[in-house]
Amino acid sequence: MMGQSAQHKTKQIAPGVRLLYGIDDFECCIYLVEGSERALLIDTGCGFNDLKFEVDHLTDLSYDVVVTHGHCDHAGATCMFPKVHMARGAVGDADAAVDMNRPAIGDGRWQVMKEAEACHPSERAFVSDGFEFELGGKTLEVIENPGHTAGDISLLDKQDRILFCGDCLVQAMDVLLVVPTALTVRQYLTSMEKLLERAGEFDRICSGHDKDTLPPTFLEGAVEAARGIVSGKEPGNPAELPPVFGGIEALRAKAVNTSILYNPEKIG
Repeated sequence: MMGQSAQHKTKQIAPGVRLLYGIDDFECCIYLVEGSERALLIDTGCGFNDLKFEVDHLTDLSYDVVVTHGHCDHAGATCMFPKVHMARGAVGDADAAVDMNRPAIGDGRWQVMKEAEACHPSERAFVSDGFEFELGGKTLEVIENPGHTAGDISLLDKQDRILFCGDCLVQAMDVLLVVPTALTVRQYLTSMEKLLERAGEFDRICSGHDKDTLPPTFLEGAVEAARGIVSGKEPGNPAELPPVFGGIEALRAKAVNTSILYNPEKIG
């Protein structure tokens, strides 16, 4: 569709679990999890280059594709695959993903991807709490955790004890609760407390933008920061946002090594 991409880079996270990066100009962490029978691709990046070509040369297994949410840097390449799993709440963002990437990819590549979407639309398979991807010796469970967007999910790799969480937990940048489709801080807190109840089931967190895994204590920091915002004890400090956020007067709250950027009008 897009031709061969620039050479990807991979990082081994665990046996049969690889981080893919270097495929797009803007780095989203893409993960390939392989079992004995099938594989699972977690997130698709922006779609600036040919991710499907890369994945097809990384594994001989048949594979499923799932996106942690619908933002353009995670679901931008879904049109390259015949079927993509997502939460129902991710549909709106996923529908807009290619258009959101237009300034970055240019009109020429945007037109190619729009034509691909029209000619070969991906089938969407909706997942919710408790859905499991059975890969053969590995099972990944879907956990819904809306907050950063309405369609956020995490995937718990039970055998490797890894939580793949998209952008709901990230150290390389703020947890963004200022994007247009973000929910309230209270709703984000409810989701993080839900994940915290499962913290005994994972030893590492793989985020959507960190090349190194995060410890489970990182989740504790996110919960602490969100609780401080909701209670009013730690409201944070004013933060300047680029124009893309629409002139929101945002606040940034921190706890341990977690930083949450939020709209004070959407605390909940």
